[in-house]
Amino acid sequence: MKLYKLLLMNHLQLSIFKKIMTAIVLMNLPLLTLHAQNIDSFNFGTGNSVVTANFLGGPTSDSAVGSDASILGMERDMSVSATGGATDVTLNAGGATSFLLLNTGLDATGLAQLVWDGPDGAPTTVDCATGLGSIDLTFGGDTLIRIKSIESDKPVSVTFTVYSNCSNFSSLTIALPASTPILNFDFPFSSFVIGGGTGATFTTINALVLDIDATLASTTLFSADYVSTQSGEPLPDLIFIDGFEF
Repeated sequence: MKLYKLLLMNHLQLSIFKKIMTAIVLMNLPLLTLHAQNIDSFNFGTGNSVVTANFLGGPTSDSAVGSDASILGMERDMSVSATGGATDVTLNAGGATSFLLLNTGLDATGLAQLVWDGPDGAPTTVDCATGLGSIDLTFGGDTLIRIKSIESDKPVSVTFTVYSNCSNFSSLTIALPASTPILNFDFPFSSFVIGGGTGATFTTINALVLDIDATLASTTLFSADYVSTQSGEPLPDLIFIDGFEF
C-alpha cells in the first residue's frame, strides 16, 4: 500500500509539472486551434467523483453522477467495472485531482466509461434519444474531439461513441501504447465509422460515450486533462523539452 501511494504521488506530481511545462510550450507555438467547445475539464462536479470496483472482494462495478454548469449537458455519468485481480479498480473524475484518472491497482484489470447525455441522473444508461438536445458538435467549424494531455503506463484502448439518436450512431477506437505521454489524442469526425443505422450526424448529437479498456494489462495508471471539440489542424502529438517528453 505504501508503494502504491508513493507511485500515485509521483504520478500526480509529474502530471502537474507536465501541465506547467505544456502551458509554457503552447504559449510559444503557432496558433493552430481556432475554436473549441468544452465537453469536460474534470475540474468541477458536485456528487461523487470517485467510483471503485473489486473483482474478488466486490462490488465488481460502481457508478456515480457528477454535475456542473461547465460540463457538456451539465452532467457527467461515470462507471467502472473490475474484470480481474484482487485490488481495486478506481476511476476519479472531477475531484481534487482536477483531471481524469483510471487506476487498475497492483494486479487488477478493468473497464471505465464516461457518458455525457444531459441531466438524467442515471449513470448506467445512455439517453441517446434526447439527452443533449441535438447539439451541434461542428459549431464554430469544429472537426474533431480531443483528449488533452493523455498518458498511460500500460496499453489501453479508448473509444468515443456519438449518438444522433438510439438508432444512428458512430464510433472511433484508438489504441494507446504503453508508456506514451501524448499532448493530444484526437478523434477526427471524418474518421468515425458507422456503429448503427446511417451513423451519427455530428450537427445533431444527443449523447457522447467515452470507453476506456484497461484489460490489456494489469496495474494500469491512465490520466487525461480534459475533453473538448476542436477546430483547425491538430497540435503536435509529442513535444520534447530538455530531455522531457510531453
